[in-house]
Amino acid sequence: ETAAARELKEETGLIADRLKKVFVETDSTGYLTTTFFAEVSGEINTKESGVIRWVKPSVLMQGTFAEYNRKLFKRVGITS
Repeated sequence: ETAAARELKEETGLIADRLKKVFVETDSTGYLTTTFFAEVSGEINTKESGVIRWVKPSVLMQGTFAEYNRKLFKRVGITS
């Protein structure tokens, strides 16, 4: 939880509190990914490359993490 909150702050500028682990998945290449729900405050402010922004769940059903997100959304009851 501490590492997840720290990474969120470093990558986006957002502050996470009250983290709760909701999903863990190991993919076919052996990468372990963990997702947390959290209370988030602050504004997106980062020097990271790429675009960081809030998006609708349907956007997350495309791209590299689409399969992971499908499983995550099913687990937590989100429909895209």
